[in-house]
Amino acid sequence: MARRTGFELCLNAGRGLFAGARLGGASSSSAGWMTCPAMYTQTRGAKKSTRRVEVMLTQDIPNLGRDGEVLEVKPGRARNHLVPLKMARYATADRLDEAAARRASWADQTETIVTADDTGETDAARVALNILTGSKLVVKRIASKDTKNPRVPVDAAALVAEILRQRKLQVDRRTLLVDKSLSTFGDHVVPLWIDNSVAPTQRVLTVTVEPKR
Repeated sequence: MARRTGFELCLNAGRGLFAGARLGGASSSSAGWMTCPAMYTQTRGAKKSTRRVEVMLTQDIPNLGRDGEVLEVKPGRARNHLVPLKMARYATADRLDEAAARRASWADQTETIVTADDTGETDAARVALNILTGSKLVVKRIASKDTKNPRVPVDAAALVAEILRQRKLQVDRRTLLVDKSLSTFGDHVVPLWIDNSVAPTQRVLTVTVEPKR
């Protein structure tokens, strides 16, 4: 006798069900359905999507970015949260000039990110700044097989997380003046927005993006 496939077993079980219904019996057909093999299987370990879309923030958002900053986020976050709540717009070509104008106004704002007063916090802030900028911050990313660049770019939120993990410093997201995500391997210079009483001259953080082995 030829070996029957799972589909044939299911088909015969179905015929038995309808035959049992016509004859007024259901016990034999029920057993047939219980032993019917699964016709569909679920594949585990599916690859997570790494697709990102560019948005332009229209206001300061804690732990994400500043007004006018163009950054990459997951499509669902843009579609379901940022854009409907008017916290961001999609970064189309005609909005890049608007984004640049918003970023140019950052220097004119009077808000300070690293504050200092007469109680000795100035010295503490300087120590923290030296720890932050004293050496390169190394961030590892998996390389894309197609572009040979990082599969997931390094954005400001990722830098804040790495600074906390490696330097044990809690840095406000807005301190990092990142125009766009770091999407290539190598060294990148990230300017810092620091109060003049702490650092009279411009300070920068050097970030090295390395392939993850």
